[in-house]
Amino acid sequence: MKNHRIISIILYCVAVVFYVIAVLNIMNENMRTMGITYLCIGSTWFCLGSLYLIKSKKNDSDEEENKDK
Repeated sequence: MKNHRIISIILYCVAVVFYVIAVLNIMNENMRTMGITYLCIGSTWFCLGSLYLIKSKKNDSDEEENKDK
């Protein structure tokens, strides 16, 4: 499905934003804990994006098998 690909791209972009904020916060001595928190949140969004991408690939292969029948 095309929707899963679009959602995965959006989730990857959100993860990149959280990673950039995490790097900026880690460089600031007063905000290191917050930077680590944003790093974890960014990793979570990255994992969600990969799950949607896998779901998209699985749906595409299922649709191809159904067309062959």
